Amino acid sequence: PAASIHTTARDLACFFQMLCNGGTYAGRQYLRPETINQAAALVYDGPNGASGRRIRWASGFVLGGYSEFPDRDIRIMGRGSTVHTFGHGGQGGASIAWADPATQTVFAFVNNGLQDVLTAQLRFEALADCLWE
Repeated sequence: PAASIHTTARDLACFFQMLCNGGTYAGRQYLRPETINQAAALVYDGPNGASGRRIRWASGFVLGGYSEFPDRDIRIMGRGSTVHTFGHGGQGGASIAWADPATQTVFAFVNNGLQDVLTAQLRFEALADCLWE
């Protein structure tokens, strides 16, 4: 998800399951594992230029986990996530999807209501924490 996604949570979860499976879904290879590994590898860990909050970026995804930084401790992929958990939240807090290959965990959430960034991030964290528990 990002801006203007049109899908169901189920289809989004299937896409992230394919990523979690190294590019394979339902017996068919869609992407090479090395493509996913490159897209999900850490390339930046620091303040987000727009919000100033900490963010971990890969080439194609936001990464999970958390390490010390002088900002609010929000983990949109939950407290069980690590730097190997990858995904992305949608604009205005309307959606999020992520995958954690180490635990084979996939999460997808979509709705039709926009929220301010902080409210959305806290909601994503609460939902993800429920899944991790």
